[in-house]
Amino acid sequence: MRLLELRSDFDVKFLSAGELEQIIARTQGPRQPNHDVTDRIKYLHFSWNSKEEHFVIFDGKKLIADLSIQVNPYDKQQIWLMHIAVDPAYQNKGLATKLLEELFRYLKIHNLELVRSTPSDQGKLYIQPVMQRLRAKYPEVVVHDSR
Repeated sequence: MRLLELRSDFDVKFLSAGELEQIIARTQGPRQPNHDVTDRIKYLHFSWNSKEEHFVIFDGKKLIADLSIQVNPYDKQQIWLMHIAVDPAYQNKGLATKLLEELFRYLKIHNLELVRSTPSDQGKLYIQPVMQRLRAKYPEVVVHDSR
């Protein structure tokens, strides 16, 4: 069995929830309760996220990674990090890191602050070290951790 190799040409796209849903409908057919993409990409539920925007990575037409953000409705200078999810077949290949890097660039360019929710156990293990590196690389980006 060959291990999946990460292509270097995976690009991160920035899409609204509606745009992402349209792409998935076009490429994978109408959404159903147990749609493949919502099985593979944890937390991606369009009924919940109409106000979210997404940094996404596709492998061809297949969505393989998603980072979701939402503007804080009480403070437009703050962005809530809603979730990061990577297709299990593509995990531990640097895709979440690539998504987070794009998020930090976006925050820097738009002079926005990041508000993080409490990470899952998996998030603590894999995402915390990446967040620490990005905080050091982008010191001008203010990051608020949940309590």
